[in-house]
Amino acid sequence: MISLCSPYYLLKKYLKDYQKKEDFFKKEKWVSDLCADNKLNFARERAKACNENGDSYSNIYKAFDLLDKNSSESKKK
Repeated sequence: MISLCSPYYLLKKYLKDYQKKEDFFKKEKWVSDLCADNKLNFARERAKACNENGDSYSNIYKAFDLLDKNSSESKKK
């Protein structure tokens, strides 16, 4: 059984065209899809929840939190 926190399952669910290939990540469409409709914030919250359950092996949400913090600080300047 595939865990609902499986990165592949979640990426396929929310990014329909997801492929685990370099060509996919070179395209900008996946970024715009992820940023649309507040999907990035939902993804961050799911990643945090999966990490707390031990189902995630990455802390990618920490990178997004850091980027948000740096973005907010540079807007203040």
